[in-house]
Amino acid sequence: MSNVLDSEVPWLTPQWILRALMAVDGDGSGLDADTLDGMGADAFAVLAVPNTFAGKITITGSAEGIKIVGAGATGDPSIAYISFYDSDGVTRRGFVGDGSAANDDLYLKADTGDLRLGDSSGSGVVVLSGGKVSLAGNFAINGATPPAKPTVTGSRGGNAALASLLTALASYGFIVDGTTV
Repeated sequence: MSNVLDSEVPWLTPQWILRALMAVDGDGSGLDADTLDGMGADAFAVLAVPNTFAGKITITGSAEGIKIVGAGATGDPSIAYISFYDSDGVTRRGFVGDGSAANDDLYLKADTGDLRLGDSSGSGVVVLSGGKVSLAGNFAINGATPPAKPTVTGSRGGNAALASLLTALASYGFIVDGTTV
């Protein structure tokens, strides 16, 4: 069997093929060596550099969909988290993740506003704001079934301390003060 490059077509070299491809590369040629399936380099993420995506990123699969590994020593706590920024890309609104190399804690932090935890009943079930915690709904301790807010009834008599306590408990939302003087 003969070698095509050596005997039958001696001018068909890799350099000649490259020159021929470059001559027909570009608009209207039907061949564009700068694209992959019609998409340019800007349509692909380069894994070795930081990237900015303009659209939504969808990751499908089962179990662990995203794995974020910090840069600390193996086995040590390290900083690795997801940040949320304003549309200007400058103002960080908050983050979730390992925010400190000094401990093993996982953080969920709002930097510029309230931190709201919700469920199917709404977005403000638990609100952390200015160092204060607000809870919507009934509250239970040690796994007990949350009771409805109790109404305290009866006469306070002339007991100023009891009146003060009932007023305070009602102001915190722990009871409904239905007492009389």
